[in-house]
Amino acid sequence: MTFVLRPYQQDCIDAAFDWVSRFEGNPLIVVPTGGGKSPIMGSIIARVLDNAPTARVLVLAHRKELLQQNVKAVSTVVPFTMIGIYSAGLKTKDTNSPVIVAGIQSAAKNPYKLGAFDLVLIDEAHLVPLNDATMYRTLIKAMRTMNPDVRFMGLTATPYRLSTGLLHRGSNALFTDIAYEVTVKVLIDQGFLCPLISKATLSKLDTSGVAMRGGEFVPGALERAVDTTEITTKAVAEMVRLFADRNKWLIFCSGVQHAEHVAEALRAAGTAASCIHGALNDEVRAQRLAAFKRGELRALTSMDVLTTGYDEPAIDAIAMLRPTKSAGLYIQMAGRGFRLHPSKVNTLVLDFAGNVERFGPVDAVVIEEPGKKGDGVAPTKTCECCSEIVFAGARTCPACGAPFPEPEKPPLFPEGSMRPILSSEPEPVFEEEITNVEYSRHEKKDKAPSLRVDYFRGFSMIASEWICVEHTGFARQKAETWWKRRSTEPVPGTVDEALLMINDLATPTSIGTQRDGKFLRVVRYALPQPAEPTVFPRACWSCAHYSEIKKCCEKWNATPPDDVLKIGCDAWTEEEVPF
Repeated sequence: MTFVLRPYQQDCIDAAFDWVSRFEGNPLIVVPTGGGKSPIMGSIIARVLDNAPTARVLVLAHRKELLQQNVKAVSTVVPFTMIGIYSAGLKTKDTNSPVIVAGIQSAAKNPYKLGAFDLVLIDEAHLVPLNDATMYRTLIKAMRTMNPDVRFMGLTATPYRLSTGLLHRGSNALFTDIAYEVTVKVLIDQGFLCPLISKATLSKLDTSGVAMRGGEFVPGALERAVDTTEITTKAVAEMVRLFADRNKWLIFCSGVQHAEHVAEALRAAGTAASCIHGALNDEVRAQRLAAFKRGELRALTSMDVLTTGYDEPAIDAIAMLRPTKSAGLYIQMAGRGFRLHPSKVNTLVLDFAGNVERFGPVDAVVIEEPGKKGDGVAPTKTCECCSEIVFAGARTCPACGAPFPEPEKPPLFPEGSMRPILSSEPEPVFEEEITNVEYSRHEKKDKAPSLRVDYFRGFSMIASEWICVEHTGFARQKAETWWKRRSTEPVPGTVDEALLMINDLATPTSIGTQRDGKFLRVVRYALPQPAEPTVFPRACWSCAHYSEIKKCCEKWNATPPDDVLKIGCDAWTEEEVPF
């Protein structure tokens, strides 16, 4: 059976190959959780092998569940006999096949055993660090030693790290640019992802007293703050009430003990629940995941292990009891509910952790620049013995040595999050009258040129857009649609050709603009209606009303007849009427 790609998946593959053919470096592909990155990888591999039958491709992932998913997806488009697996966890170490799917832990231990590759696909590419002293960087260095021309391609739903920002920024970044990106909103609107909904919780975790390290909450301090009987009991009571009509619940927790305690509280409240975390052996973890899939367990609590690569489409309820400063982690947690399943129409998300407030709706996340200084002041406290003002985290007073009392556990506040998990209201569209349009060539380093279009009202420029006539894939398709709405002439292949043809383009009388971050995006146009074609009616060639200049019968034109004989042109007879 031939595997059929979704339209955006095909656009993604075309864009990736177009990028590689034009530029040096290593591109990123950004597709939301549930958008089908594995079929994209399989189709990329198939095209590589079609074009270069002797090429070798390495697929890297960090967990054996992801390896198994990737092998399954790749085998739908690549003969299974060409795929090898290199993973200690899966107890197989094939090094000879043209396509190797490998666990990073196994591959990095002795990368030269794998041999040279022409393309390395990295699943969950946001896990590739900038630091050279890591498994990924060890493997990357070895791959480049064996083949200096090897190309790397990363796939991820979250193209940024907490510590360093966007993956393709920074002096030591592996990736060069984003070759293709499709958003959560687009895939939900097109029916390829399940929509998320949210309800305000009565409870919200307070993290104001939790220590930070490297931009994230310190794990132990966070778990101590939220893992209390009072907090867990109240949160579980809300879950039981709000998830009552939901089939499969997934709860993200702030530590192993926290996850165990939440699972115990769920069972005490009458919900079949178990816990998944990294301290479990593989057999126990597999048993619990299988029981959850079969419906024997209604709820799973998790610490870390189910945030990436876990594929259970029937999940229709998610609770976040894990506050985070990582936008990537937030999106990964919420993303477990994106997959489609016949048993659900949406996924309900309860955010006890304030993550939605922190980052915004999951389809409109706000990413702060790393290293950006905050506007607030450092927290302090005053010693009751000597009145010394000291840093809030101090255990004893540096002036007199008096101990400070242990901080109280953060309370569970009654005012819960009211912000929706998805941005339901789009930005308004503003209509702008247009009096002039200017066209120019737009150049950008290491990019194909584009046709820049500037819209004016009088002397004021209203908005601009860039028409990618020299691109391929989705960008070229958009350019073709744009051109065909404005001209009957063939779509040009280059910007220079387009500039020679701009006099043939219809000029909009108005445009609709919509705020997109700090820019205005043109979202609609009012184009003039094409004039009705001039009709030159058949007329008598010898009557008194015939004009040699206009080449028509003026009597005919003055009174367009339904029946020529009723008008009665002087020189016509019934036999001479040409129809």
